[in-house]
Amino acid sequence: MIDHFRKAGRTCTIEGLEDILHAEGFAQASDAAADVERLLDTIPSKQAAAIRATRIDGLSTAEAASQLGLGESDIKVSVHRGLKALAQKVRDSLT
Repeated sequence: MIDHFRKAGRTCTIEGLEDILHAEGFAQASDAAADVERLLDTIPSKQAAAIRATRIDGLSTAEAASQLGLGESDIKVSVHRGLKALAQKVRDSLT
């Protein structure tokens, strides 16, 4: 039976894909991701990279430090300062 499915292929059309994506909140999630990227582009690249690695990609501080070629304390400081700067930018945009 598995061989039959392998031969038949794994693609199929999905009727009403736009309705499914809308119902699942795909549009809101992709808008939020775009907003986060726009905000991250406004802070220094080292801070943005540290935030992406630790908060978005879910890496540990040690993993992020190794991946980015920085020290663990540098990652911690960059994340802290970056999040503080982002919070201020959001507060400023609301007033």
